[in-house]
Amino acid sequence: MNTRRILHVIPSVNPVYGGTVEALMQLVQASLTSEQQHEILTLDDASLLASYGHDVAIHAVGPTRSFYGYCPALNHWLRQHLSDYDCAVIHGCWQYHGLATFRECRRQGVPYVQYPHGMLDPWFKRQYPIKHLKKWLYWPWAEYRILKHAARVVFTCEQERLQSATSFWLYRVNPAVIPLGIREPAFSAAQCTQAFVEHYPRLEGKRRVTFLSRIHEKKGVDLLVEAALQVQRETIEQGWSSSNPEDFLTLVIAGPC
Repeated sequence: MNTRRILHVIPSVNPVYGGTVEALMQLVQASLTSEQQHEILTLDDASLLASYGHDVAIHAVGPTRSFYGYCPALNHWLRQHLSDYDCAVIHGCWQYHGLATFRECRRQGVPYVQYPHGMLDPWFKRQYPIKHLKKWLYWPWAEYRILKHAARVVFTCEQERLQSATSFWLYRVNPAVIPLGIREPAFSAAQCTQAFVEHYPRLEGKRRVTFLSRIHEKKGVDLLVEAALQVQRETIEQGWSSSNPEDFLTLVIAGPC
């Protein structure tokens, strides 16, 4: 039986970067079979990999000294090793790792897939119009071509697929919608609840809604706060007793800034 080798290319596997890194690690762990071998190529400093705690094969060719991530060592590694793989997967947009992988895949005839990970959301266009103008300068000769020639551009939900098509009028992709998976938690729900109330005993017995994400305006935490306030106002209007802790909603916000 031939084992298919798949190379994932991402700027960093540092867990502090949150969702994109975690999504990749979950994907790799879930896909490891006797028929597939997944490896990661990153622009991280190799001396830092051990501190990240990932149990997968990672090739680090950094560090880089710019947000764009230009790295000649990446080009050299791809020229030497890309032909060893059956497929490449580009994670994210707007950085050099995508352009370098695209060029080498086209040169060597290796198919590739791209995960935008939400980076084509028109929210950025509305919120940062100057940055969007800069992206337009990059779009026609780089990102548009990367997306256009990908065997698949993978979106994690239908809404992301639809919204991504509205950021730039020059747009052509071969889309696929594949929801992200997640490993089974190490502890049961009851164990997690018990640990939480032991740490925050004043919240025991209260109705709780948890926001678990990066604390950023794009994640809509402001909308959740407004909704929670509305629920509290309705609770008061209904005349529920403030002496009963179960009457009121407690909003728990957890995540990196």
